[in-house]
Amino acid sequence: MKSNNEKKIKLQLDLSVSELAYIVRILIELGIAKNKSKAEVYSWCCENIATKKAEDISFNAIKNKCNIPQNISIIKVGKLIKEMYSLAMRDQYKYLS
Repeated sequence: MKSNNEKKIKLQLDLSVSELAYIVRILIELGIAKNKSKAEVYSWCCENIATKKAEDISFNAIKNKCNIPQNISIIKVGKLIKEMYSLAMRDQYKYLS
């Protein structure tokens, strides 16, 4: 159990809050995030994730950015997904051939 003065360790992501929110939106839409409600997912993110500029993410910030994604975040996350796909293909050839 953590004492009150110990800081919780969060997953540090090199993303903006908008980019994180768009990734969360995708996870929800694809049914990968299986929580009872979107609010549970947003709360978990706020409690457990920090971004490059925000150590503490507000519930409303992630909720609003999930509901209305920014154009630049859609583009950046799309590029990130392409990079992830390339790594998966590389590993498929490396480990499954």
